[in-house]
Amino acid sequence: TLLKALEYIGMKMAERNMHITLVVTGKALSCLKFKSTRYTSEVSVLQATPLTSREYSVLASAVRRADQKFPIGSNWVHNDLERHYSEEELDMLSSRSIIQNDVVFSSGGLTLLAVDLCFALKYNLGCLTQCLDAGDLEDTVAIVRRLVLAYRGRALTRGYIARCYSGITVSDYALLRVNAAYESKYGSRGICGVNDDFFKWRREGRVD
Repeated sequence: TLLKALEYIGMKMAERNMHITLVVTGKALSCLKFKSTRYTSEVSVLQATPLTSREYSVLASAVRRADQKFPIGSNWVHNDLERHYSEEELDMLSSRSIIQNDVVFSSGGLTLLAVDLCFALKYNLGCLTQCLDAGDLEDTVAIVRRLVLAYRGRALTRGYIARCYSGITVSDYALLRVNAAYESKYGSRGICGVNDDFFKWRREGRVD
């Protein structure tokens, strides 16, 4: 499982008297925080603070060994995030995640923080825009709930979501489906300002 792999990596870091903190996103975040899946081989992380060359070397070695025992992939740090975002954007994302300080795993010499929830929301909405997956939908509803509670019960607006990490494209259809699932679970809107006529039609049973 992913947890066993992470515990192994944490143990290897501790054996070298090292402790590092990384920011985790994507499918691994779903596994560790939302428990919507028990296992994933898609581990995508950011450095919370820059690793020294020695720390990076030990981490890379530990990840390769863990991958031999538990197929988790070995290219953790050089991932899609680095290819799609500038260094400045990644630094901002790391800083916001550190301020949020949501620890999803800690063992031995390894601590993982959840990525900034605003980014997690846009990332999941981007995935749902491309392909509506039940697991992603469930996780996205959970993220919306966390953000709504953080904003004292106020629904997130379409404009707010559009401004957050604007490089990620999100369809109105994805927003509608997430809000529909949110309303079904919590009895109130989680997202507003997205073609209200569609919301009305759904309430009257004329669309799914």
